[in-house]
Amino acid sequence: MSIVIVGSFKNKSGILEKRKELLKDGCNVFPDEKFFEGAGPIIRAHHFDKKPLSPSLLTRLAERERTYLEEILLCDLVYVLNEKDGDEHIWLATAIEIGYALALGIPIVFHREPTDQHLKIISRGLIR
Repeated sequence: MSIVIVGSFKNKSGILEKRKELLKDGCNVFPDEKFFEGAGPIIRAHHFDKKPLSPSLLTRLAERERTYLEEILLCDLVYVLNEKDGDEHIWLATAIEIGYALALGIPIVFHREPTDQHLKIISRGLIR
């Protein structure tokens, strides 16, 4: 089974920890550590500095998002890591990835039950 984990890049450690768990179950899992190489400046500027990304960083972010969407297109399941620092958390990019998977008919599993009513509809399989 091929699984794509979506969630905030700021939660890299959580994504990679979940990846290890899924690999033990024999799954192919994206992203890997290599995907995060070089992402530090993007994560720092976007999540910590709260500044608009420079054109070069914006291009790099677009390339990473394109890679994510390509991986979702090929996967069997999308796993939404919607928790960060103990709180429910969905970034806009994650919401886009969820919508893309939903449009493709790819099953979506949430790490924790969402509180948002629209996400609950998805998590409970009421729309596919």
